[in-house]
Amino acid sequence: MARPDLADELDVKLPTENDQQESSDSRTRGNASLRPLHALAQISQCIIEHRNRDYLFRDVVGMLPFAMTHPSMTNAKIEFEGQSFYSDAFCDSPWQIQASLVVGRRKLGSVVIGYSEESPEQYEGPFSKGERLFIDTVAQTLSLGIEQRRAKDSLCDAEQKFLAMFNNALNGVLLVERFTKRCCLANDKLCEMLGYGLDEIVDLTVSDIQPALATEDVVEQLCDPLLGQHSLTENVPLKRKNGSTIYVDMSSFPIVVGNRGYLLDIFKEVTERRWAQQQQLQVLDQLRKANSELKEFVRVLQFDVKALLERVSRWRERVPQAEDPLQLDALVGRAERLGALISTVSQYSAIGPRSETTLVDLNDLVQETISRLAPPEGVEILREGTWPVARFDRAKMTDVLYNLLANGVQSLSEGAGSIRLRCVEEASRYTLSVSDTGRGIDEREYNSIFQMFYRVWDDTEEEDRLGMGLTVVKKSVEAWGGRIWVESEVGTGSTFYFTVPRDPTETPHFSGNLLQ
Repeated sequence: MARPDLADELDVKLPTENDQQESSDSRTRGNASLRPLHALAQISQCIIEHRNRDYLFRDVVGMLPFAMTHPSMTNAKIEFEGQSFYSDAFCDSPWQIQASLVVGRRKLGSVVIGYSEESPEQYEGPFSKGERLFIDTVAQTLSLGIEQRRAKDSLCDAEQKFLAMFNNALNGVLLVERFTKRCCLANDKLCEMLGYGLDEIVDLTVSDIQPALATEDVVEQLCDPLLGQHSLTENVPLKRKNGSTIYVDMSSFPIVVGNRGYLLDIFKEVTERRWAQQQQLQVLDQLRKANSELKEFVRVLQFDVKALLERVSRWRERVPQAEDPLQLDALVGRAERLGALISTVSQYSAIGPRSETTLVDLNDLVQETISRLAPPEGVEILREGTWPVARFDRAKMTDVLYNLLANGVQSLSEGAGSIRLRCVEEASRYTLSVSDTGRGIDEREYNSIFQMFYRVWDDTEEEDRLGMGLTVVKKSVEAWGGRIWVESEVGTGSTFYFTVPRDPTETPHFSGNLLQ
């Protein structure tokens, strides 16, 4: 069954040639039946023109009585979100009809039309079927208009927020059309970075801001990451308006707007960082050259000192014993000390960040180091805790343990006391410690003891010490990514702690507690 026309539903009677009513009363009655259509047209126009909701409701509520059959006895009210808007001479009456205002599937108010006097019953009350359809249509029209206005306001608000973030971003932002590679939109920061005005940037393509020195690979990274994936490219060169070049880290995000593909590119200028990196590389290159020259110098010096020692030894054998042998022994001792110093400096300079790790049983390594040290009879060395079989740089670990044990032995008064070694396993590292019952170290010397040639106990018994042991230890520990520190009390003893990062590829197993 076909849906009746709105004019038929509203009891609109259009004049025909056979119409027998020619009086002015009938014309007036015909115009009255068109009033609902005029009212709906005016309401629609108000929705379009009015941006203020309160003004809209005030105007609409004033139009409603004139669209009814008896406008002189009709009044209206609109309620919305706790506010009420009334027509002139509004009063509550028992003769009312209403329709709900539903926005976003929520009832937020209603449209109410009432008669101030009782009227003959027409269609389930004093209101005709057309009048009931009219108030329903008004409510639906207002609801749809409010919902559209809210959606538009929300969109405008989101657009304003986006533009605010876009323009106030600390990094440069560029919107590029994916296939033409034409710049569509840029923020103020990018204009400042490149020296262009906004109206100039939108006339450019990506190739216009890409210097000739850039490779095609960089252009592809700038424009064509895989759809749906984010890409990051570092040290991308960009050409400024004045022809100079800046370098940026660029993040690119593919987006789709209105079935068209775009790339949102974010640029963080790193020109100064790149310059600093280049300076750092130059300094490192100079250091490598200087270190290489130092190694060669030490190698030649070692060779010469070794030759000198051999000659002094042969000379001492030929000199008669009466020729003051103590002076000869002192001369040989000084030469040997110089040789040891050169050897230690050579060892120190050879320590680098590269580590060759192998599976090492620390129990065996500690035992070998103790045997090599050959401590005096009055010194007791104890090994406590659980010691792992794991991946270490064996050579560096041996040097560290040897130097710490030797340092502990030298700290013991009268060559007697005890030294304890301990290893603690943690989630990402091992923490090893060497404790002694020696003379201890003043807290003010904690940082100095790791300096080259520094000696804690400057007495005649220690004048042959080089002051390089702890320096070698610190450099070795830091070379494999660990750290070293000391805790001590004068007269009681010292504990040196150092850490070793665990190799994530290791499959460790552990020996039981051993005590020597």
